[in-house]
Amino acid sequence: MSIRVQVKTAALLGAGAALQLDGSALDNPLGVISKRETPQRTLDAIALVTAYEEAGAMALSKPSLPAPCPADSRPLCSEAAAGHLSELLSDSHGLLLEWLSLANAVQVRPPEELLPTLLDAATRDRALRPSVAIAAGTLGIWLTQFRPEWAWLQTSVVDESAWETGTLVERLAVLGHLRATNPMHARALVESTWQTEQADGKRQFVEALATGLSLDDEAFLESCLDDRSVVVRRTAAELLAALRGSQLSHRMTERIAACIRVGKAGLLRKAILEVTPFDALDAAMIRDGIEKNPPAGSKLGERSWWTMQALACVHPEKWIREFGMPAERLIEIARNGEWSDLLLEGWRTAAICHRAANWLSAFANDGALPVHTAIPIFRALEPPERERCMLQLLNGEPKSWIPQIPVLCQHPWTAAFTKSMLKAVTNNLPKEATDALSYQLKPCLRASALLASTEITPPPDEAFAEFTDILNYRRKMQHAFPNQENR
Repeated sequence: MSIRVQVKTAALLGAGAALQLDGSALDNPLGVISKRETPQRTLDAIALVTAYEEAGAMALSKPSLPAPCPADSRPLCSEAAAGHLSELLSDSHGLLLEWLSLANAVQVRPPEELLPTLLDAATRDRALRPSVAIAAGTLGIWLTQFRPEWAWLQTSVVDESAWETGTLVERLAVLGHLRATNPMHARALVESTWQTEQADGKRQFVEALATGLSLDDEAFLESCLDDRSVVVRRTAAELLAALRGSQLSHRMTERIAACIRVGKAGLLRKAILEVTPFDALDAAMIRDGIEKNPPAGSKLGERSWWTMQALACVHPEKWIREFGMPAERLIEIARNGEWSDLLLEGWRTAAICHRAANWLSAFANDGALPVHTAIPIFRALEPPERERCMLQLLNGEPKSWIPQIPVLCQHPWTAAFTKSMLKAVTNNLPKEATDALSYQLKPCLRASALLASTEITPPPDEAFAEFTDILNYRRKMQHAFPNQENR
């Protein structure tokens, strides 16, 4: 009986029997354990035979090795830059995106050993993915075969054939790339498969047309207004409303033109804005995207809600021409009138939709504007005007607006704006721990340091300690890359 059979029998029936040596390769080690007590000897023999067979097992077939990773011609980043990346992957200061921007700008690659951790970080945080896709290069693509959660990286390599065979994510990547490079061809792809698409896919494809949007897209978007899906119709209507010169914007202008007029009221005959809301909602208005019921929490009644939606589709410059007043004056009159909610909400939406700079500035300069309303207005402004409007608010109510600076001004700051921000903070440092600003200042300054110009030297005050630390770290990061000047 072979040792293997004896071991199996002992394992099944018990360890009482003595093992009989039969000239196997295990004779010598089995001889060593033969003098032990029977149960222990049998258990040791089981362990020995099992380990021997596992260690000596041969693969049934030769393993298939992956093809080697294509070479990446970019040089490695410097040792100092690699050290910074290692620290940032532990969430040091929150500057990982800036490190990636610096590395990609000078076309250097991160160390191979840090790439898996970097891919994991981008898997968790979608905002990092475009920059990580560039930094990862060919090695990143090669590594995706070993970790399915890194599959998002493959969408950064656009293959137009994926439009016919790829997943929705891959098809959206193709569409996004083509809308930036050949928008008409991109729209033609959407039209070629439109009748077979699901509603959610249609909606996302229409949303993607916002990139490179032009009147060339109007005919297709008009056809989408007749789609069976309400979300597709709504999305198409939003794009047509933003498209200056579209037929939808003309239809909305005709509907709203007679609804708003300037009048006089009171003994002083002050100017007021009189509004006649729509009486009814017809099928053509519904087709153009006007929704029947106002959302929960809206201050507008049903008729005012219909009228406001039409107003939001009209370029606000129309009212300046028609009434001969600047945006600031029209906003002032509207605020003091009976129809303030309808007019201000409609004009704010139109200003954001059409990027109407003078209207955006007029709203942004309004110190009474709630923060949640100010956010989309400030983000629609160009950075120089955004900074100018914020400085004007800081001159009026600094303690109210200082905590909102990083929220409303998320672009890289100029040196002049950074100095003005620091001056405003210095002049309004809390004197008491109970001051509301004392609870808001630390996170505000930390976020501000990620946006501020690194040419700035902050005041030598304890309140600016973390701000200073982050600025110094950013300077070191920049110096670790070639051809990077202090900014």
